[in-house]
Amino acid sequence: MVEGSVRRSAGRVRVTAQLIDAGTGNHIWAERYDREVGEVFAVQDEIARAVTTAIGAAVADAEQQRALRKPPAHLGAWELYQRGIWHLLRRNRENLIEAQVLLRKTLSLDQNFATVHAAFAISAFSL
Repeated sequence: MVEGSVRRSAGRVRVTAQLIDAGTGNHIWAERYDREVGEVFAVQDEIARAVTTAIGAAVADAEQQRALRKPPAHLGAWELYQRGIWHLLRRNRENLIEAQVLLRKTLSLDQNFATVHAAFAISAFSL
């Protein structure tokens, strides 16, 4: 939900706007704009861009958190993932290769385990 106010004084306008998560009531973004009255349309465009950017970031973050909360479908996949992460965090070539082996095995058990895909990408990038 977007809330705000507009005040005008002596040829100037002050616009305040804030983006609030309607489900939780948490503030996502807020800003104040002080401009000449003739720049009101530029302020409107600036606010629209800022709100769009904030919404995009908030949605991406919420989706990431949702994916992280989803447990793996296979308990063995969780174990392999944990072992793979241990090797990934060692950050040397031998362990990165072992991390990839374990993460591939994890994905063979649970293709929808999103964090494994991310860990595998990190391991591939790190080699």
